Amino acid sequence: MSPKKVRRPLDIYVRVSRVAGREGDSFASPEVQEERCRALAKARGLAVGEVLTDLDQTGGKMSRPQLDLALERIEQGVSGGLLVARLDRFARTVAGALATLERIDELGGVVLTAEGDFDTSTATGELVLGIMLQLAQFELRRIRESWADAQKRAVARGVHISTRVPVGYRRNGDSRLEVDRLTAPHVKEIFLRRARGASWQACADYLNAEGVPTFKGGQWTPGNARVICTNRVYLGEARAGGTIVNRRPTRRSSLPPSGKPPTAAKASGRP
Repeated sequence: MSPKKVRRPLDIYVRVSRVAGREGDSFASPEVQEERCRALAKARGLAVGEVLTDLDQTGGKMSRPQLDLALERIEQGVSGGLLVARLDRFARTVAGALATLERIDELGGVVLTAEGDFDTSTATGELVLGIMLQLAQFELRRIRESWADAQKRAVARGVHISTRVPVGYRRNGDSRLEVDRLTAPHVKEIFLRRARGASWQACADYLNAEGVPTFKGGQWTPGNARVICTNRVYLGEARAGGTIVNRRPTRRSSLPPSGKPPTAAKASGRP
Protein backbone atom coordinates (compact mmCIF):
# COMPACT_ATOMS: atom_id res chain seq x y z
CA MET A 1 0.00 0.00 0.00
CA SER A 2 1.63 3.27 -1.10
CA PRO A 3 1.50 6.31 1.18
CA LYS A 4 -0.88 9.17 0.48
CA LYS A 5 0.82 12.04 -1.32
CA VAL A 6 1.70 14.83 1.13
CA ARG A 7 1.59 18.08 -0.86
CA ARG A 8 1.92 20.69 1.90
CA PRO A 9 4.68 21.29 4.49
CA LEU A 10 4.28 19.41 7.75
CA ASP A 11 4.60 21.23 11.05
CA ILE A 12 6.85 19.78 13.72
CA TYR A 13 5.01 19.35 17.00
CA VAL A 14 7.03 19.16 20.23
CA ARG A 15 5.65 18.53 23.73
CA VAL A 16 7.36 18.36 27.13
CA SER A 17 5.13 17.53 30.09
CA ARG A 18 7.47 18.99 32.72
CA VAL A 19 10.61 20.96 31.97
CA ALA A 20 12.12 21.79 35.38
CA GLY A 21 14.67 19.33 36.71
CA ARG A 22 14.43 16.95 33.76
CA GLU A 23 17.55 15.35 32.35
CA GLY A 24 19.01 11.98 31.38
CA ASP A 25 18.56 9.57 28.47
CA SER A 26 14.80 9.22 28.98
CA PHE A 27 14.20 12.97 28.65
CA ALA A 28 13.50 14.02 25.08
CA SER A 29 14.29 17.73 25.04
CA PRO A 30 12.57 20.06 22.55
CA GLU A 31 15.81 20.24 20.56
CA VAL A 32 16.14 16.45 20.37
CA GLN A 33 12.50 16.04 19.34
CA GLU A 34 12.86 18.64 16.58
CA GLU A 35 16.08 17.03 15.34
CA ARG A 36 14.40 13.62 15.03
CA CYS A 37 11.47 15.12 13.15
CA ARG A 38 13.73 16.96 10.70
CA ALA A 39 15.68 13.76 10.08
CA LEU A 40 12.42 11.98 9.23
CA ALA A 41 11.32 14.78 6.91
CA LYS A 42 14.67 14.72 5.10
CA ALA A 43 14.55 10.95 4.71
CA ARG A 44 11.03 11.10 3.27
CA GLY A 45 11.66 14.18 1.13
CA LEU A 46 9.03 16.21 2.98
CA ALA A 47 8.95 19.98 3.50
CA VAL A 48 8.88 21.31 7.07
CA GLY A 49 6.64 24.19 8.10
CA GLU A 50 6.56 25.68 11.60
CA VAL A 51 7.93 24.21 14.83
CA LEU A 52 5.15 24.31 17.45
CA THR A 53 6.21 23.62 21.03
CA ASP A 54 4.04 22.99 24.09
CA LEU A 55 6.07 23.16 27.32
CA ASP A 56 4.77 21.94 30.69
CA GLN A 57 1.70 20.44 29.01
CA THR A 58 0.33 17.02 29.93
CA GLY A 59 -0.34 14.45 27.24
CA GLY A 60 -3.49 13.43 29.08
CA LYS A 61 -5.47 16.30 27.57
CA MET A 62 -5.78 17.15 23.90
CA SER A 63 -6.44 20.87 24.21
CA ARG A 64 -3.02 22.55 24.29
CA PRO A 65 -2.08 25.99 22.92
CA GLN A 66 0.35 24.91 20.23
CA LEU A 67 -1.51 21.72 19.32
CA ASP A 68 -4.68 23.78 18.88
CA LEU A 69 -2.72 26.11 16.60
CA ALA A 70 -1.41 23.13 14.64
CA LEU A 71 -4.95 21.90 14.03
CA GLU A 72 -6.00 25.39 12.89
CA ARG A 73 -3.13 25.45 10.39
CA ILE A 74 -4.22 22.09 8.98
CA GLU A 75 -7.83 23.29 8.75
CA GLN A 76 -6.74 26.47 6.98
CA GLY A 77 -4.75 24.47 4.43
CA VAL A 78 -1.41 25.97 5.52
CA SER A 79 -0.07 22.69 6.90
CA GLY A 80 -0.36 19.16 5.61
CA GLY A 81 -0.16 17.61 9.07
CA LEU A 82 2.27 16.94 11.90
CA LEU A 83 5.68 15.43 12.49
CA VAL A 84 6.27 14.16 16.04
CA ALA A 85 9.34 12.51 17.55
CA ARG A 86 7.32 9.87 19.44
CA LEU A 87 3.63 9.22 19.59
CA ASP A 88 3.50 9.85 23.33
CA ARG A 89 4.58 13.43 22.55
CA PHE A 90 1.33 13.74 20.60
CA ALA A 91 -0.93 12.13 23.22
CA ARG A 92 -1.18 9.73 26.15
CA THR A 93 -4.91 9.17 26.03
CA VAL A 94 -6.44 6.79 23.51
CA ALA A 95 -9.88 8.37 23.23
CA GLY A 96 -8.59 11.92 22.86
CA ALA A 97 -5.79 10.99 20.51
CA LEU A 98 -7.98 8.93 18.21
CA ALA A 99 -10.56 11.72 18.07
CA THR A 100 -7.83 14.22 17.16
CA LEU A 101 -6.31 11.85 14.60
CA GLU A 102 -9.74 11.40 13.06
CA ARG A 103 -10.20 15.16 12.84
CA ILE A 104 -6.79 15.59 11.19
CA ASP A 105 -7.67 12.84 8.70
CA GLU A 106 -11.01 14.51 7.90
CA LEU A 107 -9.15 17.76 7.25
CA GLY A 108 -6.88 15.94 4.82
CA GLY A 109 -3.83 15.98 7.10
CA VAL A 110 -1.51 13.23 8.32
CA VAL A 111 0.53 12.52 11.45
CA LEU A 112 3.99 10.98 11.11
CA THR A 113 6.14 9.79 13.98
CA ALA A 114 9.92 9.49 13.82
CA GLU A 115 9.90 6.47 16.14
CA GLY A 116 9.22 3.46 13.92
CA ASP A 117 8.48 5.68 10.91
CA PHE A 118 4.72 5.04 11.09
CA ASP A 119 2.20 7.45 9.64
CA THR A 120 -1.54 7.86 9.24
CA SER A 121 -1.35 8.11 5.48
CA THR A 122 -1.69 4.31 5.23
CA ALA A 123 -4.18 1.86 6.71
CA THR A 124 -1.31 -0.11 8.26
CA GLY A 125 0.09 3.05 9.81
CA GLU A 126 -3.27 3.95 11.33
CA LEU A 127 -3.53 0.45 12.86
CA VAL A 128 -0.04 0.57 14.35
CA LEU A 129 -0.56 4.08 15.69
CA GLY A 130 -3.73 2.94 17.42
CA ILE A 131 -1.84 0.13 19.14
CA MET A 132 0.94 2.49 20.20
CA LEU A 133 -1.57 4.94 21.65
CA GLN A 134 -3.10 2.17 23.75
CA LEU A 135 0.36 1.22 25.04
CA ALA A 136 1.10 4.86 25.91
CA GLN A 137 -2.17 5.14 27.84
CA PHE A 138 -1.43 1.85 29.63
CA GLU A 139 1.97 3.15 30.72
CA LEU A 140 0.47 6.38 32.06
CA ARG A 141 -2.19 4.43 33.97
CA ARG A 142 0.48 2.10 35.37
CA ILE A 143 2.50 5.06 36.63
CA ARG A 144 -0.56 6.62 38.24
CA GLU A 145 -1.59 3.36 39.91
CA SER A 146 1.96 2.81 41.21
CA TRP A 147 2.01 6.32 42.67
CA ALA A 148 -1.42 5.82 44.26
CA ASP A 149 -0.27 2.53 45.81
CA ALA A 150 2.87 4.22 47.16
CA GLN A 151 0.74 6.98 48.70
CA LYS A 152 -1.57 4.44 50.36
CA ARG A 153 1.36 2.58 51.88
CA ALA A 154 2.93 5.80 53.14
CA VAL A 155 -0.29 7.08 54.69
CA ALA A 156 -0.89 3.68 56.30
CA ARG A 157 2.38 4.02 58.19
CA GLY A 158 1.49 7.56 59.27
CA VAL A 159 3.11 9.74 56.61
CA HIS A 160 1.13 12.90 55.82
CA ILE A 161 1.73 13.67 52.14
CA SER A 162 1.62 17.36 51.32
CA THR A 163 3.83 19.93 49.64
CA ARG A 164 3.99 21.96 52.86
CA VAL A 165 4.62 20.88 56.43
CA PRO A 166 1.71 22.19 58.55
CA VAL A 167 2.60 24.85 61.12
CA GLY A 168 3.45 23.22 64.43
CA TYR A 169 5.10 20.20 62.84
CA ARG A 170 8.37 19.13 61.27
CA ARG A 171 9.30 15.97 59.41
CA ASN A 172 11.41 13.37 61.16
CA GLY A 173 13.83 10.88 59.62
CA ASP A 174 11.13 8.56 58.26
CA SER A 175 9.11 11.40 56.67
CA ARG A 176 6.36 11.31 59.29
CA LEU A 177 5.27 14.45 61.10
CA GLU A 178 6.43 15.16 64.62
CA VAL A 179 5.61 18.06 66.91
CA ASP A 180 7.73 21.16 66.53
CA ARG A 181 8.25 22.33 70.10
CA LEU A 182 8.75 25.95 69.05
CA THR A 183 5.52 26.51 67.11
CA ALA A 184 3.22 23.76 68.41
CA PRO A 185 2.20 25.72 71.56
CA HIS A 186 0.92 28.54 69.35
CA VAL A 187 -1.19 26.11 67.32
CA LYS A 188 -2.71 24.77 70.55
CA GLU A 189 -3.39 28.32 71.66
CA ILE A 190 -5.28 29.05 68.42
CA PHE A 191 -7.51 26.02 69.01
CA LEU A 192 -8.20 27.17 72.57
CA ARG A 193 -8.92 30.77 71.59
CA ARG A 194 -11.21 29.72 68.77
CA ALA A 195 -13.08 27.35 71.11
CA ARG A 196 -13.61 30.31 73.49
CA GLY A 197 -15.11 32.34 70.66
CA ALA A 198 -12.18 34.37 69.35
CA SER A 199 -12.54 35.70 65.82
CA TRP A 200 -10.30 34.61 62.96
CA GLN A 201 -8.84 38.11 62.92
CA ALA A 202 -7.94 37.80 66.60
CA CYS A 203 -6.28 34.44 65.92
CA ALA A 204 -4.28 35.93 63.06
CA ASP A 205 -3.25 38.89 65.23
CA TYR A 206 -2.00 36.49 67.90
CA LEU A 207 0.13 34.52 65.43
CA ASN A 208 1.59 37.72 64.00
CA ALA A 209 2.36 39.08 67.46
CA GLU A 210 4.15 35.86 68.42
CA GLY A 211 6.20 35.87 65.22
CA VAL A 212 4.96 32.47 64.01
CA PRO A 213 6.17 32.12 60.39
CA THR A 214 3.71 31.60 57.57
CA PHE A 215 4.32 29.36 54.57
CA LYS A 216 5.24 32.26 52.31
CA GLY A 217 6.87 34.54 54.86
CA GLY A 218 4.09 37.13 54.97
CA GLN A 219 1.55 38.08 57.61
CA TRP A 220 -1.14 35.83 59.00
CA THR A 221 -4.65 36.64 57.77
CA PRO A 222 -8.05 35.48 59.05
CA GLY A 223 -8.21 33.09 56.10
CA ASN A 224 -4.99 31.23 56.69
CA ALA A 225 -5.53 31.26 60.47
CA ARG A 226 -8.80 29.47 59.76
CA VAL A 227 -6.87 26.81 57.81
CA ILE A 228 -5.18 25.71 61.03
CA CYS A 229 -8.43 24.95 62.83
CA THR A 230 -10.01 23.21 59.84
CA ASN A 231 -7.03 21.03 58.97
CA ARG A 232 -7.61 17.54 60.35
CA VAL A 233 -3.90 16.81 60.42
CA TYR A 234 -3.95 18.51 63.83
CA LEU A 235 -6.17 15.70 65.10
CA GLY A 236 -3.47 13.19 64.16
CA GLU A 237 -4.76 12.16 60.73
CA ALA A 238 -2.39 11.36 57.89
CA ARG A 239 -3.62 12.12 54.37
CA ALA A 240 -2.73 12.16 50.70
CA GLY A 241 -5.14 14.48 48.95
CA GLY A 242 -8.76 14.09 49.94
CA THR A 243 -9.25 10.36 49.32
CA ILE A 244 -6.42 8.52 51.08
CA VAL A 245 -6.82 8.94 54.84
CA ASN A 246 -5.43 7.30 57.96
CA ARG A 247 -7.85 8.35 60.71
CA ARG A 248 -6.05 6.68 63.59
CA PRO A 249 -4.83 9.57 65.74
CA THR A 250 -1.41 9.15 67.31
CA ARG A 251 -0.43 10.78 70.59
CA ARG A 252 2.81 12.15 69.25
CA SER A 253 1.31 13.73 66.15
CA SER A 254 -1.92 15.34 67.40
CA LEU A 255 -1.65 18.95 68.52
CA PRO A 256 -4.91 20.23 70.09
CA PRO A 257 -4.64 20.64 73.88
CA SER A 258 -5.47 17.81 76.23
CA GLY A 259 -8.82 17.52 77.97
CA LYS A 260 -11.64 18.11 75.52
CA PRO A 261 -10.07 19.63 72.42
CA PRO A 262 -12.38 21.19 69.82
CA THR A 263 -12.77 19.14 66.67
CA ALA A 264 -11.84 20.73 63.37
CA ALA A 265 -15.52 21.20 62.57
CA LYS A 266 -16.35 22.88 65.90
CA ALA A 267 -13.28 25.08 65.78
CA SER A 268 -14.33 26.35 62.38
CA GLY A 269 -17.77 27.30 63.60
CA ARG A 270 -19.53 24.58 61.61
CA PRO A 271 -22.11 22.31 63.33
